[in-house]
Amino acid sequence: MTANREIKMDHSLKGAFYMFGMIPFDRRDDNLFDLFDNFEKKFFGNTNASLPAFRTEYMGKNLGLIDQFIAYSNPDIGWTIEKLCALTLIHDVVPRPRMSGGSTLESVTVDLDYIASLWRALDEFHAETAVWHPYWEPNAIAACETEDAYLSLYENDRVLGVLSNLTMQPKTVSIRTDRPRARNVLTGETFESHDGHITFTVEACKACLLEL
Repeated sequence: MTANREIKMDHSLKGAFYMFGMIPFDRRDDNLFDLFDNFEKKFFGNTNASLPAFRTEYMGKNLGLIDQFIAYSNPDIGWTIEKLCALTLIHDVVPRPRMSGGSTLESVTVDLDYIASLWRALDEFHAETAVWHPYWEPNAIAACETEDAYLSLYENDRVLGVLSNLTMQPKTVSIRTDRPRARNVLTGETFESHDGHITFTVEACKACLLEL
């Protein structure tokens, strides 16, 4: 892990973590990075234990740096950037795709298309200058009331929510909010509120970007 610093025109420091393309590694006995070889099981199998670890080790905010989480898909073992985003996006971290390990040109193209859609959505909602409300802090806008599902928010003149299902099964989630509806920014699907709750199903290991 290295830190890169860029001097902006206003002379302030803009930092970034570059997490090496280490997820997932090839599965072999002499793997130097065995700790991360079972990443999927570690972070999607026991979220109560793993989320504090992610906030400590991978966010960068605790060191005043912007995190760039470099990773790649490996179709051979069912690992995708989209799965990783379920974990990283609720921490205000967007993975940076690369081609390595078991990835292919096709898988990298799919990764780039998906990440590009996230970048467009974050830019549309001016996430860079928005107030960020992480899932572990209460806020007056919305809260996810479903176990193992987490909601973080970007707030300015509009509100963009990132809701993740961190389980290996599809899950019906419930968001408590006074907003009348939520719209999935990536698919266009709309979910109406009933009695102060918005309820819908999120696929396994999947994140949704919601306009609230």
